[in-house]
Amino acid sequence: MKRIGLVGLLSALALSLTISTPPAAEHESAFFARAPIHAWHGQHFTVIRIDSLNEFDGFRGMLENWTSSFPDQVEALQAAILANRPLAAALRAKGVQIRNVVAIQQGFNGNLVFYLR
Repeated sequence: MKRIGLVGLLSALALSLTISTPPAAEHESAFFARAPIHAWHGQHFTVIRIDSLNEFDGFRGMLENWTSSFPDQVEALQAAILANRPLAAALRAKGVQIRNVVAIQQGFNGNLVFYLR
């Protein structure tokens, strides 16, 4: 049980460090990284609506802050998705409108998580 708590704490710490630094113009943040989108070739992905996240754990608020603070990064992310036609088609097949994708994360296993507004 202690091991699960430690893993959760380390995950939260890593996430907070990732989120706390705003992206510089020449640097893509983890939530707007386009490289995993370009590399996607049929791997599994998950779609999560931001409003379904727990509003009290801080992650939802930080994600909403980032996406509203960096609309140019969101647009570049959406353009990268559209450029990868198989990915765009796979997202649309799940009922995702590309203009609603505002952030992504890549898991340790390479799978992508798409966050929707």
